[in-house]
Amino acid sequence: TYVLCAEELLKQGDTVRAAKLMEMAEQNFPVSNFPHDKFCIYMISIKDQIQGREAALEIWNDIYEYYRQELVYYSQFTGKKASGVLAAKEECVNILAAIGNNPAYNLGGGQQQEKVNTLLASYGYTI
Repeated sequence: TYVLCAEELLKQGDTVRAAKLMEMAEQNFPVSNFPHDKFCIYMISIKDQIQGREAALEIWNDIYEYYRQELVYYSQFTGKKASGVLAAKEECVNILAAIGNNPAYNLGGGQQQEKVNTLLASYGYTI
């Protein structure tokens, strides 16, 4: 809810209060206890607006790494076991594709898109 409130404040042009809310969110929900996952994707653009590109890229990289590790894990299964994790693996692929190919989250002039596409291609996926 902190992030949603910050987003609304940004829409109203109140970047100071939005930044304070984002700080509170980080204090109350530290990444060490709450990893940046699919529920944090929208934080990328908010961080970009409030704290700049570097802060946004940090969130992007956290999400990328989280799902890269998940993809590596799910890819080790073969045969019947692979079918049991297929939905989770596909979700990883879809989230990686979303952060790599959505212009709102692609902050490095195509570098993130290339990074994601290279990773997915190494597992046989094309976007």
